[in-house]
Amino acid sequence: MSRSARGNPSGNPSGTPSGTPSGGHASAEPLLGAWLLNACSPEEAAAVEAHLRHCDRCAEEVRTLATALAGLADATPPAPPPELAARVTAGAFARRPPAPRGLPAYVRPYAAQLATLDAVLRELSDADWERETVEGWTVAQLVAHVAATDSLLADRVAGNEDGTIPGRTAEWTAWATGVPPATVHGTWRARAEALRDTLAEGGEELGARPARLAGRRPFPVADLTIGRAFETWVHTADIAGRTALPLPPPVDESLRPIADLGVRTLPLVMGRTGTPLDGRTLRVELTGRGGGEWLLGEGPGSEGPGSGGPAVAEIVVDTVEFCFLAGGRRDPDRMDAHLAGDRELAVAALRAAPTFSGP
Repeated sequence: MSRSARGNPSGNPSGTPSGTPSGGHASAEPLLGAWLLNACSPEEAAAVEAHLRHCDRCAEEVRTLATALAGLADATPPAPPPELAARVTAGAFARRPPAPRGLPAYVRPYAAQLATLDAVLRELSDADWERETVEGWTVAQLVAHVAATDSLLADRVAGNEDGTIPGRTAEWTAWATGVPPATVHGTWRARAEALRDTLAEGGEELGARPARLAGRRPFPVADLTIGRAFETWVHTADIAGRTALPLPPPVDESLRPIADLGVRTLPLVMGRTGTPLDGRTLRVELTGRGGGEWLLGEGPGSEGPGSGGPAVAEIVVDTVEFCFLAGGRRDPDRMDAHLAGDRELAVAALRAAPTFSGP
């Protein structure tokens, strides 16, 4: 099927990514060095070039930078050791400013994972975009899947109940086949940034609003947003693993709420998989960065305060490993976890953890 016959995927009706640089001085000036090094996205490069046509100040800055760059080009510095390069790249992904300041707490993990995935995608070659990942999808199709679910949450926030994750994903992954990688990258980023900005504008009030993204059960928009951060991280790790890029875990500010969401949903998914807590209390301790302790029971919402009595079962496991389990990237029967008390209940909790994970 030709690109024109497929048309544009839902959630991007105009075919022109929104949220791209406006071409103003504040947007263009920080990009001048990257533009000279051909490190801008196509949208950023177009905005810089449009700005340079009418800004003498930035044009002079470009001339100064170009002179310095030409001088550096005459030198041939030694290549850094591979281990050092890997550490620097990983550190850059971990410390890259994720988004404008002042975001509501529930939006920050999503903004951070948006920035990290963007940084990873900038490192990919055209051949990398064609590598096979989960579900038999190419990297391009996996990024399109992320964009599809982002667009669906944006629709829900806007009050539009049309569409499902499988249907939207099928449409977007078909669209991503045969279009240039830069188009997939730019479209995903524009949709993600638009969603981030909408959530930021809505603030905590929007975060408390219930919405249905998958299934019949509504969740607060804040939890759905943390879920988008969770999935974006997992799929970034999928891409990094296929392309041999180093990827550190999220910073603590992001990792803790992601882990918290995974733990809080355990009573709900245990009920759905046939092993409800039935008044019992389960203790979960996540160790390492972003960890903590939870006493889980059954109550309103997706988690409860416990039965009030002592925990009858206990799970102690590394935070990142638990998150990858909940994300469907670990085998629950091979987890390096300490189980105590009612072992059967603890094993059931580990096996139920990936229930909400997608592709």
